[in-house]
Amino acid sequence: MGIKRKMETFPNYANFHNLTFLYKTFDQDAFYCVSDKHEDRYFNKIKEYITQNKSIFKDGDIIFIGSTYETRQEYGFATITGNDFQGGEFIEFVKGVYYKNAIDTINDFWKQFNGQEYFCDESIEYFKEDGFYEP
Repeated sequence: MGIKRKMETFPNYANFHNLTFLYKTFDQDAFYCVSDKHEDRYFNKIKEYITQNKSIFKDGDIIFIGSTYETRQEYGFATITGNDFQGGEFIEFVKGVYYKNAIDTINDFWKQFNGQEYFCDESIEYFKEDGFYEP
């Protein structure tokens, strides 16, 4: 008689990746994309990088690509979907993906540049209630 193994499902945790190194004119000191005239070319470069490195990215991962708005870098986050990404004013969370790891890493990353966390405790409580933080 063989041993039956219980099938375990492991939670799918999103990761965070800073991809601003792909943009030559990203100003690390001023912390913004310095030109929007090259934005389409930059976005294509990001998509190409995601496609070429698919083994390190998965759907739901959060990337930071910067923003052309000098004072609105919070717009510079995006969510990976396939070989593409979705971004905008708010990070798009994917159903069935947990964001604890990504949120913690984003908060550490954001503190280095702005001296404060990106996600406040109240936001994290909402993510927990909505089932996006951890299982």
